[in-house]
Amino acid sequence: MKEVDYIGSKLEQFAREHPEKTAIYFKNEKLTYEMFYYNVTTLQAFLLSEVKEGKLERVAICIGNEPLFLQAFFAVITLGAVAIPFNPNWKKPDANQIMKTTKPQMILATKAFNRQASYSFPEQILLENVLKKEHPQHLQHYSHEDSPFYLGFTSGSTGTPKGFIRNHKSWLASFEAGEAAFHFGKDDTFAAPGPLHHSLSLFWGNPCITYWGILLFDPFFFSR
Repeated sequence: MKEVDYIGSKLEQFAREHPEKTAIYFKNEKLTYEMFYYNVTTLQAFLLSEVKEGKLERVAICIGNEPLFLQAFFAVITLGAVAIPFNPNWKKPDANQIMKTTKPQMILATKAFNRQASYSFPEQILLENVLKKEHPQHLQHYSHEDSPFYLGFTSGSTGTPKGFIRNHKSWLASFEAGEAAFHFGKDDTFAAPGPLHHSLSLFWGNPCITYWGILLFDPFFFSR
């Protein structure tokens, strides 16, 4: 899909042309592209209202395996900022060190994530009530293909979590390679069986929305 300028750039078009098409299956429930878009723009408006000085650059995401994770992720990256997903299984010292090193301007969290993790941050913003607010009519666009958008970390299972950063262009190139190899498109269903804070699962969640597909994932993941 070479006409995609950056991840999420076609979301408004998809929502307007096919509002009732399912974007996500989660816990036997459907989230349409119209509702996904509505929630992303609502979160965008909230994020912009919280920026007091300068521009939005880095946002920590402390959200578990639920649609709100992807909606927050798309809201952040389409505003040209870098999303930093946190792993609820990290040890508290590691999480605190990553927070200190990355210095996000905001920390988006949910109560469910806080119950699962051994850590939390006093300055976090709980998102449970944010989606009840009004939203603007159009998606705000501040990204381009060379913008960094994702700062990920390894699980830390064999030591301190190690960071890596990606830009839109690198993932879009991988999406195109995947499309050529697997011939996926708008009529396909994508499964992300792992946790979205892991790069592999998050990677496959993104081409689903980018290519107007359907994403299937579960709130729980148990490795063997």
